[in-house]
Amino acid sequence: MKETYKEIVRSVPNSDCAFKYIELSRGIVLPVWGREKNVLLFVLEGKMKVTGEDGVTRNLSNGNFMMIPKTESWKGVGMQDTRLVILLFNMVDNVWTSTKIKKLLDAADGKVQKGYMALPICRPLEMFLDLMVLYAEEKDIDRSFYASKDSELLSLLYAFYSAEELGKMFYPLLHTNLDFKSFVEANYLKVESASELAELAGCSLVTLNRKFKEYYNDTAYQWIMKNKMVLIKKRLQTPTGSLAEIAKEFGFYSGSELNRFCQRQFGTSALKIRKQAVAKEKMKN
Repeated sequence: MKETYKEIVRSVPNSDCAFKYIELSRGIVLPVWGREKNVLLFVLEGKMKVTGEDGVTRNLSNGNFMMIPKTESWKGVGMQDTRLVILLFNMVDNVWTSTKIKKLLDAADGKVQKGYMALPICRPLEMFLDLMVLYAEEKDIDRSFYASKDSELLSLLYAFYSAEELGKMFYPLLHTNLDFKSFVEANYLKVESASELAELAGCSLVTLNRKFKEYYNDTAYQWIMKNKMVLIKKRLQTPTGSLAEIAKEFGFYSGSELNRFCQRQFGTSALKIRKQAVAKEKMKN
């Protein structure tokens, strides 16, 4: 039998997502996308052998799908003539809110097993995938048509699969959202802007601000500034450390920059805040 491989790629505008429709014959190896994008792999027809970097192999048959995180390398080989739809993506929290993610993680708690998990393709999802194949083969469809298709797919998954099923399948991605508050509180003093915190979190500033609204009912910038102000004022009111040392603790380049910050936020200099605190302490004694 002649070896065949056919691939049609349809990218999602203004995002880092792409849909691929693939036909391949037995023995053909899929291109490697590991460590670049997360992969949702849907087998419409045939059978695949998927091998992880740990050597564990799973057969993925007609009518099933799995998620492979970008943190893992893997290899897929056709065991029969096979038809696939693949979504390459980076995030799910641009569609699933933090509340939904917490629900999935709570449902999967203590039940996550090592290795790739497969789920059957339900009828509504099958219809969506069949349409994606039809769309992919239509060359004249404008790219903007695909703008919401990744969100539609993730919404379908959330609507037609249980919280435990999705929590277990997507755990490698979702657990990074498990303790957003701890992440913020451990890192906000290390950055100079909300954009830097977003970069550290591996998400866009829009996504970061949405999470801050959900967790703190505030924007990232406003929350960072409020909390920095509280800590800086409290630190200035303690007698230990020079202004230069305190400035360094909070990421300022110099005592002068700390002074300017205090002047803007408190209406007085860092030095005056310290002097006032020292004077109050003397009066107590």
